[in-house]
Amino acid sequence: MDVSLIVFTLPLQSLIGVAEKQQASIQITFPLVPGQDGDFSERQVFWDSPATIQWFKAHGYTLYRRVDDSFTTYPVISALNVATTEANYPYACYDLGGPEAMSELPRADEYTGKVAFAQDSLNRHVAIKIVRAETDEYRILHFLSQQKLETLKENCVIPVLDLLPIEGFWFAVMPRWSVSAVLKPMNSRWGIAIMYPPLYYMHEAVTIIHSLLKGLTYLHEHNIVHHDISPKNILVNHFAYDEDRTLPEHNTRGDLRSRNRLLYAMFDFDISIMLPLKEDRKAFRLPYYELWGNYNTITDTDAGEFDYSPFVFDVGAMGALICNRFQHASLDLPMLAPLLDRMTTWDLDRRFTASEALQFFEERKSELTEEQLQADLYEAQIRFRYDNYDRWEGLPLDFVEKWKAYRTAPLPWHLRFLRRLRQLPYFYYVMPITRRFFYRLSILPRRLFTLIIPSKIRI
Repeated sequence: MDVSLIVFTLPLQSLIGVAEKQQASIQITFPLVPGQDGDFSERQVFWDSPATIQWFKAHGYTLYRRVDDSFTTYPVISALNVATTEANYPYACYDLGGPEAMSELPRADEYTGKVAFAQDSLNRHVAIKIVRAETDEYRILHFLSQQKLETLKENCVIPVLDLLPIEGFWFAVMPRWSVSAVLKPMNSRWGIAIMYPPLYYMHEAVTIIHSLLKGLTYLHEHNIVHHDISPKNILVNHFAYDEDRTLPEHNTRGDLRSRNRLLYAMFDFDISIMLPLKEDRKAFRLPYYELWGNYNTITDTDAGEFDYSPFVFDVGAMGALICNRFQHASLDLPMLAPLLDRMTTWDLDRRFTASEALQFFEERKSELTEEQLQADLYEAQIRFRYDNYDRWEGLPLDFVEKWKAYRTAPLPWHLRFLRRLRQLPYFYYVMPITRRFFYRLSILPRRLFTLIIPSKIRI
């Protein structure tokens, strides 16, 4: 037997054993509750541990390194002498802020400890999120991982590139994009706003609205409720080395937007719900308290309702989000008035579904002239709530007459009374229980009648 073979084989086997042991030792030991923040320092220890770093390296990902004891991490592998990279879907474009910042690296600030950033074997930037196994979030991400990239690109939903399992959890790998918050949240996890640099033309707003409606429609058509539609959960395929300092003044993102190369995508399914495809989403209801803790900007349960439709709520929340940024532009883009009224109406039976809103938007979009699309888009001086702003004021009378059926009627007196009553101490909790009691009482005779006199007589 060759002695050299023995000498070199034993250390190799030892190294393999050590590597396997390191991979097997990675565990999630901290609580992970959907929609809730946890102890960041505990999660920081996990991401920064040598075992975690080695485990991901063995799977082809090099985690960003943390700066001291902060929320900020930086890539390990630099791209010196490359000021800007083009967006190559699904990966984002990023730039280093100009020649004076060529030595900088694209930093990432993350405040929850659920997400870490990394580079893959080709040095492309990705985001890695911890997801508990056997949850709706995992099922949604698994579904997305099976879809074609072109399908997700067209329908404006973030793609899932990889799913790595460990005991009780999965790591979902997605391309690193930048958060599309209208105003940067204090606890922003991914980056900064899509509104920087500011939008200048109407076609830029049209693209954003179209993207949001396509994303929501795609999710709903696959029986997925997002349930947390907010600015911080919309991504854009561009990030910079220090977004706080560079985005307001640099031109890369503005140039991408002007060339229609800037893409938008919905993400973050932390508290989302995925129903079986055969289940009727129109009949699906949730108790009122399921709205607690999410980004609730719509008034669907403000009159003490004891349950709600999450699909209807999603459309209202999306409508409120669009209103926040663009409802003031209805004078230059009149179709926003009927669209947003039907998306946010208090009359839930008349509210658009996601697919109806998208169809209405696309039909009206095809009627827009080039002059309308190239019109200047000005910033609203004051932002009003969606239900406290008249989007029809000043519109041509013939347009108002044509689309009057889409206009939201005034809130009826009984809803105004119930909403005010709910604001009293303890009524927030008492009213839903009371309304549920009387509802069940009201349907009791019908149930008894059905039991006594069956609808079909058996022969």
